[in-house]
Amino acid sequence: MSRCFKGLDRSDRRREVGAGVRSARLLLTVLATSGALALAGCQVSVPVDGGTVITSASAHDSGLSALDDAGVVRIKDERRANFDMTGGSLRKSAVGLADGASAPSISTIGNGKIELNITAPHGTITALTDHISFFTTGDRPDITTVSYLLSTKDYEEYVALIRDGVQKYGLDSNAAENWIRSAADHTNAETGDAGFNIDGTSTGLRVNYEFRLRPGDTFQVILVTVSAL
Repeated sequence: MSRCFKGLDRSDRRREVGAGVRSARLLLTVLATSGALALAGCQVSVPVDGGTVITSASAHDSGLSALDDAGVVRIKDERRANFDMTGGSLRKSAVGLADGASAPSISTIGNGKIELNITAPHGTITALTDHISFFTTGDRPDITTVSYLLSTKDYEEYVALIRDGVQKYGLDSNAAENWIRSAADHTNAETGDAGFNIDGTSTGLRVNYEFRLRPGDTFQVILVTVSAL
């Protein structure tokens, strides 16, 4: 029988892992209170590299996903998103965005989950998620951080998601198991907005898991943030 999330103590601990992660944390707070997020502004395909135009169609033909208007619609319709971060980030020109453009967020909350695949220098980061965010600054030619949510109603599945991250992405096993034991004891587990962070780097990218347990919430989430080492 599955256990419910309840009776967990709160803690004030917070570890910052960069501007992209701070933005993702703010986004998660909005998500928890509203239950849904609107799609942020997207850009149409743009000329790059001496006039070569990257479009949703050409990106799709290559097996990769675009982040212009049409590309976001395709991701939501097909429930599949493929990105290449072997260089440590996503070039805006390669996903149909102008160099000065902002990056979108994609939400399918209540309408199924997206199969997300991020090609890393060593292997592939995979997930089933209903929310993906992309972080950049307007003057950068690339998207530096990809963030997504893992969610479940079930305690055992939540623990399985953590251990899956240990196996796939090199999260610190001892730290993960210590936190799991604390959560099971309902004593020292860190909860709420403070969270608890563990990095894994075995893929050649920094994969950060932030565990969040909010007593009383229907869904419990792990915020995963992918960025360069």
